[in-house]
Amino acid sequence: MILLDGLLLGTVVRLIRRRPFAELRHLQLRHPGFILSAFAVQAAVPGVADALRLPRGWVVAGWVAAMTALAVLALVENPKLGMSMIAVGIAANAVAIAFNGGMPVSRTAVAQVAAAEPEEWDLVHVPMGGDSVLSMLGDWIPIPGPPWHRGVVSPGDVVMALGVAAVVNASSHVRQR
Repeated sequence: MILLDGLLLGTVVRLIRRRPFAELRHLQLRHPGFILSAFAVQAAVPGVADALRLPRGWVVAGWVAAMTALAVLALVENPKLGMSMIAVGIAANAVAIAFNGGMPVSRTAVAQVAAAEPEEWDLVHVPMGGDSVLSMLGDWIPIPGPPWHRGVVSPGDVVMALGVAAVVNASSHVRQR
């Protein structure tokens, strides 16, 4: 959901700046379909792995590998600010997941936005505790709002969302003739 927030933020900024959306055609991505597909696969891994009852270690290793590949792909595609921010956000999340065997999630933050803590954690999220490594990279930022929008995100998620907003505005710096 936070990436959609970044897209919305970029769109609002673009509208405020009165920049035409047609300028987005100047955005230089060589393989946008591949990037979107990679994001979709990365997002689907937890649910698919849970449905297939795959071992946690395999799922975490696969998710970290997919995230690392996605971060590298983002940099290779267009190393400018927005894509670089997306890559840094993905990499930060991958590091937190790799060091903790899943993304550490703050129970306090969950309590601020949810009626109850999950009875069972999914394959890629773990409760944050005293033994969590690099917990500052975990999901600890509560996002309030209507039930369909609430959640807990990481600093990496925030950086990715800002990167998406920057990508939406990247072509607004094209000189007008």
